[in-house]
Amino acid sequence: MKLHLRLALRAALPALLALPASVLAQAVTAPTPTAASMAAAKQEPIIGLDAYQVTDTRPEPFGDRNVDAPRTVNDVQPYMIYNAKIIEESGAINMEDFLRANLTMVNEALPNAGNTTSYGASSNIQLRGLSGTQTLVLVDGRRLPNVYVAGSEYQADLNGIPMSAIDRIEVLPSSASGIYGGSAIAGVINVVLKKNYSGGEVRMTYDTPMDTDASIRTVNVSYGRALEGGRSHLTFTAQYSDAHALTLGDRKSVVVPRILTILERSPDIYWTPTSPFLGAGVNISSGASVNGVPVNLALKPAFGGQTLASSYTNLPTGTASSATTASVGAGLLANAGKYNFNLADVNSNPPATNYITGFTPMTKGFSTTFDRKMLTNLDAFVQYNYSSNFAFENYNGHFTGSTISIPAAAPSNPFTTAVVIKSPLSLVKQRNGTSLTRTLVGGVKARLPKGWLGQFDYTWSENAAGTFLISVDTTPLNADILSGAVNPFVDPLLYPISLEKYAARQNFTFKQTVNTLALRAAGNLPSLPWGTPRLGVRTERRLDGKKDGTLERVYPLTPASSATTTYLGFLRDVRSANAELTVPLVARHRFPLLESLEAQLAGGREEHVVAVGTPTMAVATSTGVVTYGAPVLNGLPYRKKVIFTSNNPTVGFKYQPVESLIIRASTGTAFLPPTTSQLAQNPLPNSGLTTILDPKTEALSKPRSRMKFPGFPGDGREPRGRSRS
Repeated sequence: MKLHLRLALRAALPALLALPASVLAQAVTAPTPTAASMAAAKQEPIIGLDAYQVTDTRPEPFGDRNVDAPRTVNDVQPYMIYNAKIIEESGAINMEDFLRANLTMVNEALPNAGNTTSYGASSNIQLRGLSGTQTLVLVDGRRLPNVYVAGSEYQADLNGIPMSAIDRIEVLPSSASGIYGGSAIAGVINVVLKKNYSGGEVRMTYDTPMDTDASIRTVNVSYGRALEGGRSHLTFTAQYSDAHALTLGDRKSVVVPRILTILERSPDIYWTPTSPFLGAGVNISSGASVNGVPVNLALKPAFGGQTLASSYTNLPTGTASSATTASVGAGLLANAGKYNFNLADVNSNPPATNYITGFTPMTKGFSTTFDRKMLTNLDAFVQYNYSSNFAFENYNGHFTGSTISIPAAAPSNPFTTAVVIKSPLSLVKQRNGTSLTRTLVGGVKARLPKGWLGQFDYTWSENAAGTFLISVDTTPLNADILSGAVNPFVDPLLYPISLEKYAARQNFTFKQTVNTLALRAAGNLPSLPWGTPRLGVRTERRLDGKKDGTLERVYPLTPASSATTTYLGFLRDVRSANAELTVPLVARHRFPLLESLEAQLAGGREEHVVAVGTPTMAVATSTGVVTYGAPVLNGLPYRKKVIFTSNNPTVGFKYQPVESLIIRASTGTAFLPPTTSQLAQNPLPNSGLTTILDPKTEALSKPRSRMKFPGFPGDGREPRGRSRS
């Protein structure tokens, strides 16, 4: 059972509460009409309202925050559009949550927050089965910096955007680099923020299961007002949201029967004779086999000297470090061929039952916009967006769920050979990931001759990403197991082993910035007898810079393992131009079964000038020795410019036989800009010949000519994708 509370306070509420009780009573209890009052009403003058007509006229370009062309569900391309009302009523706490619930082509099994191998709860929306970086995300038609961590790029984060600030979401599940540029392989998601919001509103939601504390709390604030007699306008929106984690232990009535079913039907998912089961005790296996037959365990003489009739056993419940070797040996012998299948109530992957599934997010964000009409045909605006996405999880820094190898020489090992064990030992610390995005936009919009509109703007945007986690320094731990200082052969629930002294930490800090100058124009071309073509053009210069990022590893007990790795910054200079033309081919409503017929022609060109070279520099903490990651030049870092271009067309048609039916067909290409590591070339190539297998003759031979691989430097072609629908 789930409790959901929603409270909305609008600006008109205080005024309503200020009314006298008598007025409120009159408003609530309307008088019953009488014959006299009805006759008087008939004599009152009728007030006429201005006539208006609802049409499918396309909105004016740049009429709101969006700098992309106005999109509708009736376009040549198959756009899906969700307005603010749909978003509000969904109850979604962030963008990924909303799109996963509403888009059938979003097919990842878990949100990024549920992925324990990720760097936090930033969005990772994957359209059409492709990766997140192959889906282009925009805010108001502008690019955001990707989340950059440890030399890898991830999708720009949308989860920190206040849901109350969103006017609509436009989704195009089709390749469209001809319209939008690079990265639009799987599709495009454009989030359009509100403009000229008037009044004020505070909206609070509280969502929680009735039987445990796994609440989600959200507060949204929206405010806007006109200034200078309507000449200027100020809009402000903000959001705060946090949550408490839901663990598998909160749903044991669901989780435990499923684990037991797996143990009954497919036990090898959780254990084999050579890989122990993770139970509530110490499960032990020889971990070895000969010709596929598991090797049986044999006890040391001090523990009885017998050979067990099995390759696995488990330590008797309640065993303490003070237990005699004879009693330990007798218990292991009695449990031969049996694992402890009681489920461990610890924070680990199933079959443990108290696992926290991924990260628990806390988001803060706000957006403020100021617009002003400078001249009759000239408007200016400035906008600042801030979104902070902090997520944490109780991360198990040790090997619960993994096998532990115990050497034969370890005093605590009762067996004559090395064994492997699984035990609910853990080092549970808070692991966190942060994604902080800031964006500043300023520009002007002008009304041009012939009804055209133009806009020039500058955008600065920065994403700062990082994560912190605790792991276990296994070198001193294994040494202590070998010396006998740590005895893993005790009941771990009654006599837990402290792993605090073996804690090591890793800290990631990375930044990426985008600086963009863009010029856009849109308008109608001269009318044709059957309709008016529309044209939109865009040209921009974008500097995409990755600043030096650091990965710090600190091992207090093993200083030789401590090091700081700097991921050296790179700059990408992108020059692009796009044009999009939509042409009606017949007049609307002219012929039967031909309500409308439109064609779309779009094309784009991008030129990337990328600095490539040595990616990393690692400095050993104890010695100060510096090591550079390959490629290097004579052992030292180097930089080199690589230039590549991409040309992408998009052609589409829309046939509408009747008002309620649309048939679309389109084809287009798209490309994913190569990363700096993919573009890096070895400055000192190996001139030696490598023996290869000829796929035709299946003979080994030496290549006699230079080979070129499509999509790599030297071939002249860029990595591309094609979409037809």
